[in-house]
Amino acid sequence: GTLALGGEGIPNNGGGDIDAHFFRDNEKIYILWKTDDNAIGMPYTRLWINEVSLSFQDPEFLQLIGSPVMILDSTALWWIDSWIPGGSLIEGPQLIRRGAYYYLFFATGKFCTPSYAQGVARSTSIFGPYVKLGVPLLSTGTVGVGEDGDKLVGPGHASFVQDEAGTWFVIFHASEGDNCNRRPYVETMLWTDDDWPVVVAPIRTTPSSPTISPSTNGVCIDSTLRMRVNNIPRRCNWVKSKKEKRCKLRNVAQHCPYACDSVENSCARFACSDSTKKFIMNKSGLTKQCQFIGKDEDKVENRCKKKGVLKTCRSTCGHCNVQ
Repeated sequence: GTLALGGEGIPNNGGGDIDAHFFRDNEKIYILWKTDDNAIGMPYTRLWINEVSLSFQDPEFLQLIGSPVMILDSTALWWIDSWIPGGSLIEGPQLIRRGAYYYLFFATGKFCTPSYAQGVARSTSIFGPYVKLGVPLLSTGTVGVGEDGDKLVGPGHASFVQDEAGTWFVIFHASEGDNCNRRPYVETMLWTDDDWPVVVAPIRTTPSSPTISPSTNGVCIDSTLRMRVNNIPRRCNWVKSKKEKRCKLRNVAQHCPYACDSVENSCARFACSDSTKKFIMNKSGLTKQCQFIGKDEDKVENRCKKKGVLKTCRSTCGHCNVQ
């Protein structure tokens, strides 16, 4: 069935209603949505919630219970942009419950541009008031690069799932480079001590399953190692298409000796020196430095086989060089 979400209960609703999301809270079901206020030139946008009656046995039975409640608007966040000059835009509401809080996630800004991001607010009541986190959960500046080494742009419009072990994941779309070729990505979502969600997005590398074994001095396998060029995260294989030009940039040959055919630079001196780098130790988000792996020689091999460890701790795991 269909619902007429607007009407007399929502003032200034000429833009219509989009981005519906259903949320079950114990025995009750709610629908959340955005009024498309920016479509009619309004400088701010609003998110709404309404309890619904829903029957899975009768697909035609779907109706609102009570009146819609506005639970968030797009004001008072410095990082939110809009298609309307001087305005602010939020959309794509998603709601989860964890502990004492309801967490209301929302996309912000102009899709397919660097301003597109993901925000969050929380409340102890499903109807609010919601307190907004003052920084984005996901943004172009925090998500790194994609599989081809190009900068991810405009992450947002996310969904959230929890696995059987209790770990939360965020699923969002972004473009690889300044285009609108959006793809889905998944990252682990952790929680701070004061119960705010946080996503620490790693810089992606090409998937691989190398054998863990010590090696002697040789050439550094640096195609998947990372650096920053003009403050943009890059992998060393980014060098290949314009090797002569890019290897002359500051510190590039130093960090990518193999890609730049400069093998006299010892990889141990540069990118593969990882003893103080940090990795996620377990599903609860505990972090450890790579040097922790080598404290017990009998456990090095098993620790290096854990998901994501080898990407961060290549040298400690004996995989910096090849013979």
